[in-house]
Amino acid sequence: MAGETIERYRVIAAPPEEVWKVLSDLRRMAEWSKDVDSIELLCGDGATVGSRFMGNNQDETRTWSMVCVVDECEPGRRLEFHTETPEGEARTRWWYEIEATADGGSRVTEGFLRLATLTEERARRERALIGDITEYNATNIDESLRQLATLIER
Repeated sequence: MAGETIERYRVIAAPPEEVWKVLSDLRRMAEWSKDVDSIELLCGDGATVGSRFMGNNQDETRTWSMVCVVDECEPGRRLEFHTETPEGEARTRWWYEIEATADGGSRVTEGFLRLATLTEERARRERALIGDITEYNATNIDESLRQLATLIER
């Protein structure tokens, strides 16, 4: 079941440079991301390709941690990373894109793509736990972008 993807955006009333200052400091992700509890940098600064970090997450019913690797970093425009399985295989890809708007703000897009193929059993357990992954991530991304806007616009 690889290939599930979702992309959402929100216009934030701040220039791309201000948005980038927050997004590129991955240690701050818990301030806006719905499921992220904390970020621990493992290697690098989190805003350069090859940086590794541990994302510690929780929702209403569970906690989990994932090693993440920064794949793309274009200051002021794009930050992309993937999560890894304990065996080092890419599992999901997440990205943020920032585009300037005509009124001096920023259109911020957050996206998700599942890279790994789940076994039938794993897919069944995931559906039982969170339902449809695309719906789950769309809801979380919308809330994360809302919180990001609130954080930056205050």
